[in-house]
Amino acid sequence: MRKKNTTNIDLVHEVIKDFENRKSTRRALELQWQLNIDFLRGNQNNYITKFDTVVPKGQQFYWQEREVYNHLTPMIEARLGKLAVECAKLDMQPIVERANMWSEMTGTAFYKTIWDNEPKVVVCSPFEIYPDQLTAEDISEVRSIIHAKVYRVSELERIWGVVVEGQEVDVFDITASNRKKRTSMANAAVVIERYERPSIAHPDGRLVIVAGDKLIFSGALPYGIPFVRQCCEIIAGCFYGRSTVERAIPVQRAYNAVKNRKAEFLNRLACGVLSVEEGSIDLESLENDGLAPGKVLVYRQGTNAPKFVDTGTMPSELEREEERLLRELEAICGVANFQHLSESVSLSGVALQIMVEQESQRMARVVAQIMRSVEEVKAQIQRLQELFKGD
Repeated sequence: MRKKNTTNIDLVHEVIKDFENRKSTRRALELQWQLNIDFLRGNQNNYITKFDTVVPKGQQFYWQEREVYNHLTPMIEARLGKLAVECAKLDMQPIVERANMWSEMTGTAFYKTIWDNEPKVVVCSPFEIYPDQLTAEDISEVRSIIHAKVYRVSELERIWGVVVEGQEVDVFDITASNRKKRTSMANAAVVIERYERPSIAHPDGRLVIVAGDKLIFSGALPYGIPFVRQCCEIIAGCFYGRSTVERAIPVQRAYNAVKNRKAEFLNRLACGVLSVEEGSIDLESLENDGLAPGKVLVYRQGTNAPKFVDTGTMPSELEREEERLLRELEAICGVANFQHLSESVSLSGVALQIMVEQESQRMARVVAQIMRSVEEVKAQIQRLQELFKGD
C-alpha cells in the first residue's frame, strides 16, 4: 500500500534525525575505535582530545625523542593468526577472518545476512551499525538497528532504480589519523537502513530505507533483524565490545616512553653535555656546529675551560621497566614470547607448558564467541532459505 507523499517526507526526516542522534550519542566510542586503528598503524603519539578529535601530541622540547617502538601490531597479527588456525575448518572462513580483523581492531564486528537470489553474508564494521540503545547487551535486546553506508549515486540507481542528488560525503578512511583527514566521496549519498522489531504499529516489523532525501523502501520485515554481533571482549551493559588493542594502548605508550628516555640518555652519553662560563666562548658557533671531531674550542682567557657534565651510567631501572612493560604487553595480548621468557627467567619445561595452556584458555573465550556468532549466522541463513525457497 502506497503512502501519501507528505507521510513519506515525514518518515524520511524522522529516520535522518534518528540516525544523527544515534551517531552523536556514540561519538566517544567511535573516537576510541579510531585511536585503536591509529596505534595498529603506528601512529602511537595520537591522543583523543576534549574537542572530539584524534590528533598527535606535540613535543614539549625540540630534542625530545618521539619514536614509536610498535610491538602491538605484530602481537595482534599473531592473535589473528591463532584465530585463523582455530577457525580453519569453518566453511565461512574468509568471512570470519574479515570479521576477526574488525573485532580485534575495534572490539566488535557484525555479520549481515541478506537475500540476493540466495543467502549471502557480508561483514559490517562497527562504524556502520547504530543500535537504538548503547546499553543493550545483545542484538536481541534492541528495538531497532540502523545500518548506514555511503554509496555513489550511480550505484543507488543501479541497485534500487532511484535517482538521488549526489553530494560530497565524508567517509571513514582506515588510513586517516584524525577527523580532518577523513576522505570525501563525490556524487554520493548516505543510505540509511533502519530495521525495526515487531510492534503494535508494525506487527511484522519494518524496514525503512532512506537515501539522501528520498524514501527508497518502507515495508514489512518478516525475516527479522539480519545482524549477528561478534565481540573480542564482551562488556557488561554495553552493546559494543572492547578490543585487546584498547587495553594494550596505555602499556604501549609507557613502553615507547621508556625506550625514548633511554635514547635521550644515550644521546647525552654519546654527544655529551657541555658546561661553560657565561661569555667565555662563542655560544652561537657552538650551538650551530656542535663539537665536531678536531674542533678547536677557544675560550676567554681568565675563565674556566669548558667541561663535560658527568651524566653517569644508564639506570638499571630503565632496563628492568622496559622488560616488564614488554611482558605485560604480551600478557594482555595473549601472545607471550616463551623463548624470550625462558631466556630472561629460569623456567622449567613444566612451567612453560602451564603458561602455554593458560594462553590457550584465554584465546578459547574469543574462539567460543566466534563459534557462537557463526552458528547464529547459519540459523539466519536457514531462516531465509525457508522464507524464500518458493520464490
